[in-house]
This record gives sequence, structure tokens and C-alpha cells, in this order.
Amino acid sequence: MKRRLFISAMAVFIAAVLSCTSVVPAFAGASVEGIPVINIEGINSDTLYENIGTPEERAVFVPSQEAILKASARLALPLSRVLIDRDFRRFGDTFIPVAYDIFDPISCNPDGTSKYNVGIKSDMTLPQGYQFDRTLTFNYDWRRDPMSVADDLKAYIDYVKRETGSKEIDLIPNSMGGVVAAAYLMKYGSADIDTLILRSCAVQGVSLVGELFTQNVSVDEQVIKNFIRGMMKDEALADEINLGLDAAGVYGFGVGFVNELIRELKGRAYDEVLKKVYATMPGIWSLVPDKYYENAKAMMLDEQANAALIEKIDAYHYGVQCNLKKILDGVIESGTKLALTSNYGLQGIPLTPNIYAQTDYLIDTVYTSAGATCAPLGSDLGVDYIQAVADGHNHLSADRVVDASTCMYPEYTWFIKGMVHTQFNADYYEMISWILNADTQPDVFSDARYPQFFILNKAENTLSPLTAPQPGAPTLIQNLARLLDALQAAFVLR
Repeated sequence: MKRRLFISAMAVFIAAVLSCTSVVPAFAGASVEGIPVINIEGINSDTLYENIGTPEERAVFVPSQEAILKASARLALPLSRVLIDRDFRRFGDTFIPVAYDIFDPISCNPDGTSKYNVGIKSDMTLPQGYQFDRTLTFNYDWRRDPMSVADDLKAYIDYVKRETGSKEIDLIPNSMGGVVAAAYLMKYGSADIDTLILRSCAVQGVSLVGELFTQNVSVDEQVIKNFIRGMMKDEALADEINLGLDAAGVYGFGVGFVNELIRELKGRAYDEVLKKVYATMPGIWSLVPDKYYENAKAMMLDEQANAALIEKIDAYHYGVQCNLKKILDGVIESGTKLALTSNYGLQGIPLTPNIYAQTDYLIDTVYTSAGATCAPLGSDLGVDYIQAVADGHNHLSADRVVDASTCMYPEYTWFIKGMVHTQFNADYYEMISWILNADTQPDVFSDARYPQFFILNKAENTLSPLTAPQPGAPTLIQNLARLLDALQAAFVLR
């Protein structure tokens, strides 16, 4: 029974984790009269195709339902067997080739160029009838070197300006789109940009990628529970699901099994899949934070075989990520308005030992905010904590979890508690429109409607100032009572 429940729970969890690599923002139109607004999408926001425009054209990523079903069929019997006999070596003989077959079509050569004829279907044209009434979107192949993608962005911006007659554009990248924007700014400056808003951007990396590229992989029972609770709209229901899985023994059995699987197969998984597929992608390297970067290169790359790739990724890492303050200072000095938005309060993806970071479930708050000081997840900075930088303004959140005074730009950085990565709502876009339409540089004190800290009401999908009273979480007794009621309704206990 535990094994059947574990397999079902594992399927749901894998689906949730895969969704993390294909987050499509809840997108409302942001528009400014006479100025085109361009969004740069995040990782995996556009389908990758092989042999575009030929009879052999096919989508290769995200894997098709057919490919996933075939892989599942190949793994069903070996997975059932390994749950009983714990012969991980034999299981790996099936699992590793299946994983490689799924991801090989998007892999790159040792120099970082695409191994196969794979890319996106790029459309540089304006939407029919465009009258500055909607947000334009720039898509790109996220595997590529962001310094090269920046050239494509430059061409697109020039095209939009030429077709609309506008002298400037507004740039509002989200997630990995911030990497492309930063590379563009380093190469071309901000003379063409009226407003730059970095929305939950990975401009300083993602600890998840850093941990995975330094081969720190593990799962933790409580972290998975926190992750499920943060992802679900109904937190009380999430608690009931967690309690039910716990009572059935799925967590105890499953977490132990997965960690044993990781210990036994990690070496092969890295050598035969991850190093060959993801470690050869320049775009993925742009997401490795500086604290992990050199160790990750030593563990994932070969100095000789990957020399050309290393030259590319070093150019971005040291020229852009580590140079971000200088780049953004130049943005401000040019007269371009600047804003950053960052989320916190959610458990990150439960695949690494870095379990206490404040995140939006995908990217760390310290990175999307460019430097905020954050309490470990589930705690606060303490009643005696004093704001780190005494700049004459209060930048400490009402829940004492975030100190924004250590951000690169504390006056221009807004935070939302409880909002999932890029799942922006109408209230959020009202603030974005306010920033875009401001005549001068706005800050977190410019308008009482838009303070530095917000909190998301999950049930209503609205934002309110964090100083507003927060609803109390259900108690354990209340959750147990609700679980018992649910069991009674389902099984008619006698």
C-alpha cells in the first residue's frame, strides 16, 4: 500500500517540479501611451523545436506527452522492482538512459553551441493593430549565451522603435529575462529605455542552480510539506493532504527511498546526463550565483574540452552578474527610471540542502532583490534586530523578516510576501503601471498605495500593505478535525 501511494505521490511531485522550469507568468497588459512596453520572458517560456521549417520539424522541449508516457512505461516495472529489492544499480541501468533520451535533444556541444538543429520559432513582428495598448514579448532560446541573445534583443528594440516611431521603450523582464536585460544593458546601455523594472529576476543567480551544479542534492520531509503548503491556494487543504500522506507512511517511506536513490545514482546521473546536457548550456550558467560559480565550474566542466564554453560563461558572470551595481548605476545616471520587485515567504524547490532560504518558490529573495537581508524561512530577524543600514528611512518589513536597507537600491525595491514566482495579479500590475507612467523616478515612499512591503491574500488573489492584520493560520487541532471529517465523509466510518 505504501509503495502504491508513494508512486502516485512521486508522480504528482515530479509534475510540480517540472512545472517550475516552465513558469508562464499570469500576464496582464501593461501599457504606456506612446511608449512600447517590452517583457522579456523567463526560462522555458517558449517551445524548443528541432528542424524548424522542415518536414522533420518537431517539438523537443518541454517533452511531449507521448515522450513522457513512453518514458513512464519504460520505468514502471524497474521502479516497482527497486522499491522492493533496493537494487539501485540495476534500476540505474534503465533510469539513466531514459533520462538522457528525454533531454538529449536540447543538449549542447562542449563549446556551448546547440548539439542539434534546435531553436525557437522567433517572430519579431508587431501584433496586428498594435497601438501601445498591450505588452510586447521578447522570447529567446534560454540555452544560449545571454551575451548573444542581447544582440537579438537590440535588433528587436530597434525594430519596435522604427515601426512605432518611438524614441524609447519600457523594459519589464521577469525571471531569467533579467539576465538577458542585464547583458543588453552592459553591451548597449539604457539610452533607448525610459523605464526598467526587474520583476522577480535572476540577475544575481538562483541558489537552486548553484546547489545542483555543485552536486548538493537531497530531499527533506518537512521541506516537501512546506513546498506543498506554499504552492496550494487552500493552505488548510494542503495541511490535510500532508497529514494524510504522513499517516499513510508515504513521507517516511518515500523520503528515505529518494535519498537512498540519490546516494546510489548521483554520480552516474551527473556524469551521464547533467554534465552532458545542462552543464553545456551557457544560459544555465548565467543562473549560477557568484558564491557557487568557481566550484561549479571545477565540478561540472573540463578546462580543455570546455575552454570555449568557459570563455563565454566567464564573460557574462564577471562582466555582468558581478558587475551589476555598476551597470544599474549607469541606468540611473542616464535618467532611466529603475524598479525591482521581489517575493518572499515561500519554500524553495525541495531538491537541495539549502532549505531555509526565503524564496518565491524558485528564486531566492536575496537575489531577486539584489541584496536584501532575510531571516531564515519560518523565523524572523528578532525583536532586537536593528536595520543594517541607517539611511534615515525604515526598510524593515512589519513581520521583521526582510531588511531591505542592504539592497543595492532600497528606495526602488518592492516586496510581496507569499506570491509565487511570476504569478503576478491585477493589483501587482496596477503598481507596475504606476511606475511606468510616473514622470520622475518613484520610490517606496512616493505613494501610500504602493509601500515597500505587500502581502498576498491567496483566497482573493489581492495585495495589501504588510502592515494590515494577517489572518491566523489554522491550528493543528483544527486541521486534524477537518481531516477526520473528510475521512468520515469518504469512508462512512461506523
